[in-house]
Amino acid sequence: MLTMGNKKIISYSEKIKEIRLSLNMNMREFGEKVDISIANISRLEKGYRGKNKMPIIPLIDTLKQICDKAGYCFRTFLEETGYIEPIENP
Repeated sequence: MLTMGNKKIISYSEKIKEIRLSLNMNMREFGEKVDISIANISRLEKGYRGKNKMPIIPLIDTLKQICDKAGYCFRTFLEETGYIEPIENP
């Protein structure tokens, strides 16, 4: 696990799974909600595809789609996964 300042950073794959589980949904239900196939949800949650475990680098549009349709703040997602630095409160 990485940290950014005093905040822990988790992988996008862990965060997607965390969002799905917070909604009490299985992969099929979550895939239907966010308009992504079950196979792609599975790959995104694993962070890789195939037997050779090729890493997946999702499009930012895909991550935004997941957040928007799951009702999760996209900025928070980006901060928690280390894509952007959090804005400090003054």
